[in-house]
Amino acid sequence: MTINKISRTPGQKVTYVLLGFIAFISFVCLSPKWTMPVFAWIGPVCLLGLFRGVGVKYGIIWVFLIQLSSGLIANFGSVPFPVPVFVIIMIMASFQGLVPYLLDTYGKRYIKGWVSTLIFPSAWVLIDYFTSFGPSGVWGHLANTQYSFSLFIQWASVTGVWGISFMLYWFAPVVNDAVASYRAGNTPALSAKVYSVAISLILIFGAVRLTNSTESGAPSVKVAAITTQSLHILETTYEAAFGNTIRLSTELSQASPELAEASKATLALLSSPDESRFLPVYQAFDHQLEMYFELSEHAVRAGAQVVVWSEAAIINVKKNEPAYIEQAQAFAKRHSIYLFFPMAIMHPEAYAKGRPFMENKVLTINPMGEVVHTYLKNVPVKGIEPSIPGDGDIPIITTPYGKISPAICYDADFPSLMSQLGQKDTQLVVIPSGDWKAISPYHSYMASIRAIENGTAMVRPTSHGLHLITDAYGRVLAKDDFFEDDHHTLIVDVPIISVKTWYTTLGDVVPLVCGLVLVSLFVRGVYLFRRRTA
Repeated sequence: MTINKISRTPGQKVTYVLLGFIAFISFVCLSPKWTMPVFAWIGPVCLLGLFRGVGVKYGIIWVFLIQLSSGLIANFGSVPFPVPVFVIIMIMASFQGLVPYLLDTYGKRYIKGWVSTLIFPSAWVLIDYFTSFGPSGVWGHLANTQYSFSLFIQWASVTGVWGISFMLYWFAPVVNDAVASYRAGNTPALSAKVYSVAISLILIFGAVRLTNSTESGAPSVKVAAITTQSLHILETTYEAAFGNTIRLSTELSQASPELAEASKATLALLSSPDESRFLPVYQAFDHQLEMYFELSEHAVRAGAQVVVWSEAAIINVKKNEPAYIEQAQAFAKRHSIYLFFPMAIMHPEAYAKGRPFMENKVLTINPMGEVVHTYLKNVPVKGIEPSIPGDGDIPIITTPYGKISPAICYDADFPSLMSQLGQKDTQLVVIPSGDWKAISPYHSYMASIRAIENGTAMVRPTSHGLHLITDAYGRVLAKDDFFEDDHHTLIVDVPIISVKTWYTTLGDVVPLVCGLVLVSLFVRGVYLFRRRTA
């Protein structure tokens, strides 16, 4: 009996239970909290084997339950939403995740041979592609787990993240077909041979690309990525607003009750920004700016030519913004540096009217002290971040060192947005960011895939996460864990070179091909069905 047929023998039942258990463990182990890349290959294999084995009726139930339960465990604390919203999101994702399994089962009834193995990965790639235009971008996609597989991840320079996803999901039907052939006493399935050739060529490509990288002898710029502790500001605001003290751990998640309680103080400040009780808060704002200047002073003495701070490094209300910008301009001019100056500027009047009240932005200040560009975060976290979105443009800042582009944190989770880097020949992207313990270092490495796709070096200073600097091939030049101490400065010579990638030229051709594959297989299936029933 093959793995594709339903069986009620005790031996087969044990097999199905084991497959379900391994699948559950695999998807839990792929959590951003403790990513284990090997399980991205194992999980889909086991879950597809279970679905094929028990049939559609029971397969729907078990696959849904396994995806939901593992998703709840894996993503709890990683997704910055209240628990009821989080559960609803996981339920919707679990229903959505049934589609590739159903298409695989029905497709194999009419499509024979190795071509039938393309149904499952094509369906998953299309789901991932269309959801990437939604509020979550590529967050949670299986391909993100492969950042440490350096040879494999180079394939993103050709196909984007979609080619990585396709190969991961294609592995599942290939293995299941190979098992079915073995149990039936047949020769190895042709799909296994085709897949082996494809993955071998991809890994060879990755090895050649890394071996022949063009960065040797390329010009470089010394960049300082800086962040420091800022929870004391929220603690000070809470005490000023309510007269009570609150202590916040650096390891809190964005959905934690403690952080939600502390955030009420910011709303109190916005309601009465001129009350004298908030004087200590403005002093804390000033102290934070002074601390960043002090750390930047050390970096400049060490030779830094470009200084980048983490997301929302500097906080204040709108009326106090000009004085802060003047100080930043004077600092950049005095030291003849490019300063990427991230600010979180609050608008009390917008809050009072129920509108987005935050400017989450980064100012680019040149060595002459001029603000040459102001970048607003293009994709605020929906439902969480009350920020005014940007205009959808990723700018180019032309400097003596090369072309530099700013983006902010969550922006890098959207390949369609970040593809502008490759189109504009960006040589260095700076991404001021802010994370939390449960998604570190996962989120920083996610961003490095955008660097590979677009052939640009990346500097990602990250509060409450992993400070990361990579070259245009995604190789780590320097990193620093925020949770090891309070102040974090990385100073690195970063190669400034724009590496041409096939992905920049081809764009999202893989999802297009996957769509054509599914349509053509569907048409063929309808044709064969009509022939059989004629």
